[in-house]
Amino acid sequence: MNSATPDESLLYISRGYVRQYDQTHATDLRAVSPIAGDASGRQYLRLHFGDRAASLVLMLLKEGKGPIVGGRSNVNSNDSFVELARYFHSKGICVPKLIFDGRADNFLIVEDVGDQPLWRSAADANDTYFKQSIDLMR
Repeated sequence: MNSATPDESLLYISRGYVRQYDQTHATDLRAVSPIAGDASGRQYLRLHFGDRAASLVLMLLKEGKGPIVGGRSNVNSNDSFVELARYFHSKGICVPKLIFDGRADNFLIVEDVGDQPLWRSAADANDTYFKQSIDLMR
């Protein structure tokens, strides 16, 4: 019988994903906390490491269709996320940096940019941030 708590189990599972990225990070992983997701079916976990202030986000991926990107007709939402992140970075738009691409194993590790979604920032600032983000994509 397994006596691990849900938090211990989540930590153990997350270490397995992180180990594929970097063994040192996996050893240094101290805590994992769930993050509210979007409507995509993905699960998000905030990864906390030892004495470092910066955390990372583990995205557990689900298969699903996404927007067509770059003229490709057969792309899923996970591929769309990665391709759009790379495109936005190439245009100087601040989006979470892709730290590790583990799509083959249904996960990504991305930069943790906090809990404040762009739409909430836009509402709080009379749409200034939202308008600026749209202008950057032109």
